[in-house]
Amino acid sequence: MERNLLIILFTTLFFSFFNLGKDPIQSFDEARHCVTAIEMMNNGDWFNYYYAGAIDNWNAKPPLGIWSIVLSMKIFGLNAFALRFPSAIATLFIFLFTYQLIRLYENEKFALIVCLIMLSVKGIIGIHVGRTGDFDAMLLAFLMMGIYYFVKYLLEKKNRNLFVSAIAFGISFWVKGPAMVVLFPGLLLFLLVNKELRNLLYQKIIWIAILVLISFPILYLGLMHFQGNQFEEIKYSGSNSVETMFLYDVVERFTNKEFEGNDANSNWDFFPVFLDTKFNLWNYIFYLAITLLLFKNFIAKKFRPNSLKQSPLFLLSICIWFSLGLILTLLNGQRSWYLAPTIPFLAITTYYGIRNLADEKKLVFYLLVGLLCFTLGRQAFQIYHITPEKPVISKMKSIQNKLVTIYLPQTNIEQDVVANAYLLKKKLVFENEVDLTIPLPKGAILLLSTYPSNHDRQLLRSNNKHLILDDFEMYYSKKDNFDN
Repeated sequence: MERNLLIILFTTLFFSFFNLGKDPIQSFDEARHCVTAIEMMNNGDWFNYYYAGAIDNWNAKPPLGIWSIVLSMKIFGLNAFALRFPSAIATLFIFLFTYQLIRLYENEKFALIVCLIMLSVKGIIGIHVGRTGDFDAMLLAFLMMGIYYFVKYLLEKKNRNLFVSAIAFGISFWVKGPAMVVLFPGLLLFLLVNKELRNLLYQKIIWIAILVLISFPILYLGLMHFQGNQFEEIKYSGSNSVETMFLYDVVERFTNKEFEGNDANSNWDFFPVFLDTKFNLWNYIFYLAITLLLFKNFIAKKFRPNSLKQSPLFLLSICIWFSLGLILTLLNGQRSWYLAPTIPFLAITTYYGIRNLADEKKLVFYLLVGLLCFTLGRQAFQIYHITPEKPVISKMKSIQNKLVTIYLPQTNIEQDVVANAYLLKKKLVFENEVDLTIPLPKGAILLLSTYPSNHDRQLLRSNNKHLILDDFEMYYSKKDNFDN
């Protein structure tokens, strides 16, 4: 194994695992995955998702990501580290396959610097990807594996590489469903510009590989046909998880301008904003690199696009980040982590520009080293600094040895609070719209958000003690002493 690859893997280990379980669980996706995994462990239903004791009609992704969290929790216990462990491991493979992809075309130094740039930004080592219990790191790991083996097939013409690529892309469907195809437009554009698409379509082996790839979605759909539950209450498009995954997560994202309350007319700056927040400060070098490289390859050479073919990796990178950036700009319900698959290719493009400048001015190399040191140091500081927990979560943890039951009667209680309640391994009671006027039993707490609800809070206060913890009210028995 190359020395530079070892450097990258050990550095990635540090950035992925240091303080991994200490930051608070993020509300929404990460918290929901935590609850879903614990529900799955308890009820033994490996295909249907449950949240707060009921069928979850919101999370409609295939189960591989949840299965990995369940396995992790069986090994490491119910805690935030176990929740995030699969993402941290997947991050290692993202960097492994990115490094290997670059080495198909460029030297060790090039691969090392690109991976260091990737490590220094939040696009991968950050929230919702490499350091939280979400599925985007695992998705990107399989996508990079698929890209690497496909490009290796183009170079070596070995059928084994093509089938490994098809399997990797197929498994990615089991992670995030239709997101399996996010890199396909860029790949097709690359093959089209390189004039390889027609030749590939005439190869029988390509169609066999495509059949292998689509067998993974077909297998999932078949299993869900027999194992999937119908939703008792239809909250989004679709009466089951498969319909919701395609109708809500795909069709409505492209067709409904008010999808998830978003104003589609305000998102044309989605890609530049992503660069500024998830690729900072390298986004400024990226803009300079694009300007420089396009000038050299087009304007200075009188618009000869064939000159790009002399740098296939550069061409592939442009095709992928440009196509995915354009498609997601047109999408409704945009989220920054949807662009995480562009990070390796943005870093590659950026370093091509830096290398061009460094060949002409040695000062550029020293500026590169300085910027790497600053951004890697900033990244290390950010993962060293632990964000404080919400007061209600800290209070639950501080009294967990005295707790027996946690009442969560509201459907709008924030998901990170619910997830932490699950991690305490206490009896949980979910009673929507129930007025608890009787005194709570010893060892029980009841949590209500400060938002208006149908609960008679005056009666609750007259029968129990209570604490105000920012946006939450915690009620408990007069026999307990939880206020210290």
